[in-house]
Amino acid sequence: MLRVGTQDSFSRKNQFNQFHTTPSHRKTSQTKPLSIDQIPDNALEKFYLYKQKKSDVRMKQQLSKQSQRSSQNSIAQTNQFFINANFVSNQGGQQKRSGQSVTIEAIESVKRTIKTDMGNPASLLNKAKSLGQDEQMQQVKHHNVVVKFGNQDYYFYFEAHANMKSVWFQILQRLYDSTFANPQECYANLKDKPSVNQIVSFVSQQHSIPIDYYVAQPELQFNVFMNSGLKLEAFFLQAQSEPKVSLKDFIFLKNIGVGGFSLVYLVRKKDTGKFYALKLIDKEFIIAKKKQQIVLNERNIMTLLNSPFLLHLSYAFESRQFVVFVLEFCQGGELFYQLKQIKRMSEEQACFYIAEICLGLHEIHSMNILYRDIKPENILMDIEGHVRIADFGLSKPEISRDEKAYSFCGSPEYMAPEMLLKQGHSQTVDFYCLGALLYELLTGLPPYYSTDTNQIYQDILYSKLSFPNDINLSKDAKSLLMQLLDKNPSQRLGASGGIQEILQHSFFAQIDFKLLTLKKVKPPFRPDPLKMNLDEKESQKGEQDFRKMIASNKGANLPAIFGSSFYYESPQETQIKSVYKEWIAHTNLQPNTPCMASYHSQGRSTKSQDIVPLVQSVKNNPRSRQILNQKQQSQKAVGYKSSLEKINQERRFFSKI
Repeated sequence: MLRVGTQDSFSRKNQFNQFHTTPSHRKTSQTKPLSIDQIPDNALEKFYLYKQKKSDVRMKQQLSKQSQRSSQNSIAQTNQFFINANFVSNQGGQQKRSGQSVTIEAIESVKRTIKTDMGNPASLLNKAKSLGQDEQMQQVKHHNVVVKFGNQDYYFYFEAHANMKSVWFQILQRLYDSTFANPQECYANLKDKPSVNQIVSFVSQQHSIPIDYYVAQPELQFNVFMNSGLKLEAFFLQAQSEPKVSLKDFIFLKNIGVGGFSLVYLVRKKDTGKFYALKLIDKEFIIAKKKQQIVLNERNIMTLLNSPFLLHLSYAFESRQFVVFVLEFCQGGELFYQLKQIKRMSEEQACFYIAEICLGLHEIHSMNILYRDIKPENILMDIEGHVRIADFGLSKPEISRDEKAYSFCGSPEYMAPEMLLKQGHSQTVDFYCLGALLYELLTGLPPYYSTDTNQIYQDILYSKLSFPNDINLSKDAKSLLMQLLDKNPSQRLGASGGIQEILQHSFFAQIDFKLLTLKKVKPPFRPDPLKMNLDEKESQKGEQDFRKMIASNKGANLPAIFGSSFYYESPQETQIKSVYKEWIAHTNLQPNTPCMASYHSQGRSTKSQDIVPLVQSVKNNPRSRQILNQKQQSQKAVGYKSSLEKINQERRFFSKI
């Protein structure tokens, strides 16, 4: 979106960094309980033999019944299991134990594991199976998720193929069962008692931004944490107080982009836990340089576009000091950052990115918009490696294919000849920039590159296009570059047929555009999901500049530039807000209802009726029914409604919305 670093600072680095951390076991003294790893196998066997003789007969019968029930249901052995056990309470003066130090007392509290159908919310948590003692001990020893809630730690084991959505549901189910059945243990010695129905997401205990973002994405797989493990805590709902969004509704996390008159911050919305890229444009600069129309054009253009290859606008508003755009956050960073790591791409790799950019450019041109700023810094990558075209500050609306614009704008290395000659330019100017980008991806530098800007302009106008001698480009690649970088816009590839004409070139012969449009083609590079893919030095500098600006209170009393009509909220965000508003009102009446609305805050699915199976999957599983039935008599005695009445009331509520 914004250029970070310099064009000359190319250096090859590793594509991916492995996130492997070695679990460290807490050392315990002789007076404290020993961990499993410190106790000999024979001691454990003797301990279990002793405990089996002294164990409660009722528990033994319960485990036997569960085993019989599971065998009658013909539970397949290929299904995956996870541990969902509530271990030793950290109350009564006991020392808090880390996620890697599980005592023998903890094993005693393992009752069973819950078998799940990963990825199917409607059938989530509807079957149960007990494990033998050997299996239990292995599950406890090899747990890979620890969740802190209240004054307790909860331990889980998840398989690599589980997605984060299923991880959320399993954790919420366990917290709901524990807090509802044993509130004294969970909330002992706590003044502020957290509520499960206010959880909208989870965050890492070490407050790692990349991990928090990954955990918040429902469809991503758990496999990246199999070696390192994961320690989480709840992210609680902070309701939005005003009907319109403002800066106070976001948590500022990190500076991720710097421009001449703007900053881009990674933020998290307080009421949904969703991540955004928040662009702050200095109002004083806008007024001094008379850029009001440019900012307004950018806002209006982004409200019109809807393509998976274009950056989405969620909110637009004014603050006292800034004009603010709340944008989709792309964790993969800029294509420029990726290019710095590898220096240049193969033709197959470059073909993929140019093809996806063409699909986004086709959407822009179909709305009669000139983009005019194609370059690696403005091509972002999401966490999967697919592209998003960003930064519409130089775009020109209401320009059809045959019409021309006459503004002088763009980056020197990517300016088309007709732009330099000020003869007017049409959509073909974007095709020239597309060719310049392809040239840079294949060779590592833009065409006609020089440290002297005037020399660049002279070469663009009068020099013949040449290719590096040490790079063997195919005939198809050279042909496409020659046609896209033609100095005569009327003879340039795409002048008559637009983007479709370009995509029919033989260079794209291996691309299945139907699969590409559906994002079913695997990207050549996948960004490291557990790191910030950006230039940290530029980020730190931007952070310092931002703090200085806020500290000086510069421009704090500037008047509104555009008025109330500038405010924008995307239809997707409006629908999410509506679901949340209904949900908050409902949970205030039903304090024991676990909050599932966090699934909808990610923008993947915002249909309110989808909440129904998610709630029912938690409320109707065998373990919840057993706990609720045990409390039914005591609830009636104090005037509570029965669990079945609550469930039926929830069904009627969600059927209305």
